[in-house]
Amino acid sequence: MAKRLTWVRLLSLALDAAKGMLYLHSRSPPIAHRDLKSANLLVDSQWHVKVADFSLSRTLELGATSFTVVQTNPRWLAPEVLDGMPGQLPADVWAFGTVLWELLTWRLPFEGLNTYQRTGGSGLAVPASGDLAAGAFTCYPQYVRLMQACWCHEPAGRPQFGAIVEQLG
Repeated sequence: MAKRLTWVRLLSLALDAAKGMLYLHSRSPPIAHRDLKSANLLVDSQWHVKVADFSLSRTLELGATSFTVVQTNPRWLAPEVLDGMPGQLPADVWAFGTVLWELLTWRLPFEGLNTYQRTGGSGLAVPASGDLAAGAFTCYPQYVRLMQACWCHEPAGRPQFGAIVEQLG
């Protein structure tokens, strides 16, 4: 099993990923990644994160409010996407919340659940603070609140990446 990262390193990785997503979402027109997951976040030798795999990415053309979504692995997909609704930029935010959970737990999201169980509303458990790396305790509650805000079932209620970068910075 891989050695757990320090809390400072974990937050730095999360911040880099959020900055990459902010860059995509702030383009004109905005770019939706549509396949954000830990496997698509590359870490270089200096521990900087680069968002990768843009094969499903699409621009949100002017005046458009959503895009057609090709369903990939449901572990990172927002509930509205799993329900067959057109995706929007907040679907990337949902996926980012799941990446935050992965960084916190070092586990694959929704292990042991099939797609039916996943779409049925089964959520990811938030680990107890005692299970975390040293140094996590001072900002753990804020991190959990951010992660849960990313999982708001109403897409409009999810934070945008600018706010996420601010909270992680």
